Amino acid sequence: MALKIAAPLIVFLACETIERLFNLAEYKDIYHAINGIIFAWLLLAIVRYLLTSQAEKETPEFAIAKLYNAKPVYPLITDNERRAACAEALYLIGETSVHHASISYVNSLEQLDLNNNDDIKEARLLMSTTWNIDCDRALRKTLRQLITSATSCADIPMKSIAAKERYMTFLQNQGLPFQDVDTCPITGYDLVRASWLARIGFSVGYIDEQEARDFLNIIGELIQQQYSSWEQLTASYLMMYLEWNGGLKGVLGGLLSGLVAKDRILGARILLEDAASPFRHHDFPLYTSCQAEIAACVGGAGRSR
Repeated sequence: MALKIAAPLIVFLACETIERLFNLAEYKDIYHAINGIIFAWLLLAIVRYLLTSQAEKETPEFAIAKLYNAKPVYPLITDNERRAACAEALYLIGETSVHHASISYVNSLEQLDLNNNDDIKEARLLMSTTWNIDCDRALRKTLRQLITSATSCADIPMKSIAAKERYMTFLQNQGLPFQDVDTCPITGYDLVRASWLARIGFSVGYIDEQEARDFLNIIGELIQQQYSSWEQLTASYLMMYLEWNGGLKGVLGGLLSGLVAKDRILGARILLEDAASPFRHHDFPLYTSCQAEIAACVGGAGRSR
């Protein structure tokens, strides 16, 4: 990486030396324009070097064991509940870093320790600041929007995303060489977020147990209908996260997006490869159900209580 800084630095110093030796007064405007471009190139190379170096120093270490609740107060009951909660591991794996204090379970209806008031207070603050959700009504509205989006976009394949090849190349360079995802729907990111909101909403007291289970069953059914493996769901989730996060546009945009997505990408690799991963305990049984039943459930689950 240091060599990438050396090239613009040498060119910049060479231009400065030539100007001082020959005093190119006639060509000042051209000189300043060229020098400005070279200087910008040098600054960009330095910024990239510093950001990459910092990222390499902060490679997180995840602990999959933290995803499991040893004593669930509200155990998950149905396959769809388990599948929806398990999908959240794509987001919650980042919470298991050795540098992170909180606990986020994927094997119970509650996502947090219900006796830890600090965790609950922190979760409410997170929902308010990042989702603008501070009550049951706002939570239901957002959940309905995500589920509706995941239902209506089920027929939109990943191959329709303009930047799909760029995302595939980027993820392959990160050790995730996904195959056969062209026909996967673009719904992965919405489904994982919907499941997370349903369980965290229950955990902080915005919705009751039955309503949370209703939402999870809808989400788990949609995951089962739209994907045939955790690899497919992971590919959709990560690529749509990159799309939402700026699309890797431009050199600096690609670098920043890569840094922002680093935890999710590393976490996804662990979930797909580690024998202790929750993905190894929940598969995708092949069965289908009527879309009308899902629509009816959405209406029922979304109704205020």
